[in-house]
Amino acid sequence: MRQLASKLRDEEYRLWFERQLSVHGVSVSKLAGWCPEDYDASECCLPKFLRERWPEKLSWVGGLIRWWVKEKNNTPHWDMLTLANLDGAPGVVLVEAKAHREELKPGDHCTSTNGPNRDRIAHRIRQTAKCLGLPIPSSEAALKTDYQLRNRITWALKLARHGLWVALVYIGFTNDPCWPEDPIEKDLWLGHVLTRAAGIIPKGLETDSLDVDNGGKLWFRIVEVPVPVKNQCRVRKGKGDHD
Repeated sequence: MRQLASKLRDEEYRLWFERQLSVHGVSVSKLAGWCPEDYDASECCLPKFLRERWPEKLSWVGGLIRWWVKEKNNTPHWDMLTLANLDGAPGVVLVEAKAHREELKPGDHCTSTNGPNRDRIAHRIRQTAKCLGLPIPSSEAALKTDYQLRNRITWALKLARHGLWVALVYIGFTNDPCWPEDPIEKDLWLGHVLTRAAGIIPKGLETDSLDVDNGGKLWFRIVEVPVPVKNQCRVRKGKGDHD
């Protein structure tokens, strides 16, 4: 959802948006800023972001790419990334922003055609389910059902197990006039996400936190944000910026 980056360049909107997050215990650092700062989606490559914003803490970041894929250098791109205060300690915030319901669909699947990479990604997703005490999907299901949710919690847990405090935040922009045929309706986003997250993300994590290895901590927050009156639609070329 690249238009979010454009909106956050407006200071008034950014402060309003950050207040919505603070209600859920995520206080964005004034010095951190948001990534991406423009329309370049490559700026939301997580290893690159962490190397640049938090280099003194993360000597292990260079190994993240090979942890995720065996060949090439592909990793998931995020809608937004930032550093924040999480329950009184510095942490990283991983944001997925949705403007309509179809963006969070069960048939979401891994689009990689590289066999070794698909095998490794499926393995990481299955490892995560086992670590969280959840049903372990088959390799096929890991790549073909609710794939984005699975890879997002896999990455969030990976960072937390390295000792980071991590908040995975799913934002739903309600009643976006750009999507009149498939809107996220007010007060329904929480239930919609929880339905998709069942068996993938620990039950209750949307209101609690999870202590993990090496002093790490994991949050999952579902945030409903009304679209500002001044929001202007862009001409759409497809069904959004889905990974």
